[in-house]
Amino acid sequence: LWVTQQILVAEGYEVVTAKNGKEALERLRAERLSLAIVDYHMPEMDGMEVIRRFRESETVGDHLPVIMLTASVTEQTEEKALATGATAFMLKPFRAAELLAMIARLLPDDAVPPDQNDSHQPQLHKADQQDGIVSMARLESLQQANPAPGFVRRTVDLFIDMDATDALSRIDNATGASDLRLSLHALAGSSANVGAMPFSTLCRDTMALADEALIRTKVQWLAAIRIEFDKTKLALKFALNNLG
Repeated sequence: LWVTQQILVAEGYEVVTAKNGKEALERLRAERLSLAIVDYHMPEMDGMEVIRRFRESETVGDHLPVIMLTASVTEQTEEKALATGATAFMLKPFRAAELLAMIARLLPDDAVPPDQNDSHQPQLHKADQQDGIVSMARLESLQQANPAPGFVRRTVDLFIDMDATDALSRIDNATGASDLRLSLHALAGSSANVGAMPFSTLCRDTMALADEALIRTKVQWLAAIRIEFDKTKLALKFALNNLG
């Protein structure tokens, strides 16, 4: 969330945020917004339910563009999101230019900051090069999206010290499969944002376990995730020192 917010602010957009699905729905109903970005997995109320309830209460004739983000998707999930009322769908991790191009397409011209209509057209690109544990291409993409001094380092520090630490703590305390998946989803998305692709993949693969296996083997897969997280922290710190 913080990374996306900083990218949009750097491009001249005014941004309001919500900490959970319930608050997001309240903001959508109360604020006069030009566009909304909703995560599929959120505490208290998931993105599908947020969009469904908002569309039900939306004034006739209005239709707020809503982009749904998720770290894992199936064709059925995308179809359900669009049927529920999402305007567009984007898989995390995404390139900043891809999100900005989608926003520029969905917003009316007078709601797009100057120079944004043409500056972020989608381009063909090679798949991210995987530099071992950390994708330098991801970190460089973050740096290009917001070249402010220290932005990438603050983003990585936020992932290590807050996002990942909080998610791992929630996993420790969770007993139900849905709570475990919610925390794993957050961990997969935040790690992908900073280029920790093998760690993100491990989290997504763990999410795919059946409910019974996810609960029964928690001790084993959580130990593997913690080991991978320790390696990822060291690799990220090394990568930051090599980032131009």
